Amino acid sequence: RSIPKRVQVLTALLLPIFLATLERSQDIAVAILARGFDYDIRNRTYRRQLRFRAADRVMLSAIVGVILGGLIINRLGLGDLTESFVLGRLRG
Repeated sequence: RSIPKRVQVLTALLLPIFLATLERSQDIAVAILARGFDYDIRNRTYRRQLRFRAADRVMLSAIVGVILGGLIINRLGLGDLTESFVLGRLRG
C-alpha cells in the first residue's frame, strides 16, 4: 500500500478514539470541579468523617419509638385502617 492510503486508514481509526478520549477527559474534569476540587491546594476540600452525634441518637430513638408505638397500637386493635394496611404489607 502507499503511504497516503496508510495515513488515511490510521486517521480513520485513531481520530474517533482520540475524540472520545478528549470528551471523556472533559467529563472527568467537570466532575472533579463539581466536587469542589480546584487547583488552589490551600483551599482544597476533602470529604469529612461523619460522626454519630446526640441529635442523631435522639432522632433514631424517636423513629424507633414511633414504629414500636404503632405496632403496639395495632396489636391492641386501636389502629386505623391505613395503619393496619401498611403494617399488613410490612409483615408480608
